[in-house]
Amino acid sequence: MLERIDALVKEHRPAIIVIDSFKALQPYAADEGAFRRFLHSLAGLLSAFPVTSLWIGEYGRAELSSAPEFAVADAIVRLSGGQAGRRELRLLQVLKLRGSGFLSGRHTYRLSGAGIDVFPRLADPVDPSAYPVGTERISSGIPALDAMLHDGYWPGVATLVAGPTGSGKTLMGLHFIVSGARRGEPGVIATLQENPTQLQRIAQGFGWSLAEHGIELLYRSPVDLYIDQWVYELLATVERSTCASPPASGAP
Repeated sequence: MLERIDALVKEHRPAIIVIDSFKALQPYAADEGAFRRFLHSLAGLLSAFPVTSLWIGEYGRAELSSAPEFAVADAIVRLSGGQAGRRELRLLQVLKLRGSGFLSGRHTYRLSGAGIDVFPRLADPVDPSAYPVGTERISSGIPALDAMLHDGYWPGVATLVAGPTGSGKTLMGLHFIVSGARRGEPGVIATLQENPTQLQRIAQGFGWSLAEHGIELLYRSPVDLYIDQWVYELLATVERSTCASPPASGAP
């Protein structure tokens, strides 16, 4: 195996090598000592060339602390499965990155037509940058409520509206979004409840349209929802709506 890899590297001068499955090599060694010697010889061989190697194997959790491959490897990435309620999750965790820091914890990922999409958890990053927050309150879109709140909601804060089904929570959100869009303030409706058709029907009942400039709708079904993926999609939607160009003169 070493001779063959050596010959291939010298012939093709690759930048990347993938060995799949690396774990399948171990049974061919005479004993554990022979396999360890093979590992160190392989690592020495690859380090003599500017090549990045990826070793792939079906390893269990118990092998992380015992298999000699994990002592030789400079970086270890573990893929596993998890469960949130009744949903199955795919999880990625960086266990080792020699000589470098990395984002700890378990991060969700999905397999899709694009390959692997990873959604790093948001618990660790801290954004120290400041941003301006106005002192003028923002209208809720409901005059009587604005009066009760001393002219509306504070900018830069979160307001929770709680109530049972059918009490008007979604309608309050629509008041807020539509009135903001008509004042030139872009808004996002992120809904896990009504789909776009249902929400548009509710809005039309009050003479509104979700197609108005400045309103963007993000709908995701709660079935098979990855919360980390949803947060990244929400942040991207907010960024896109913030950067949207203002309406042309005379536009609604």
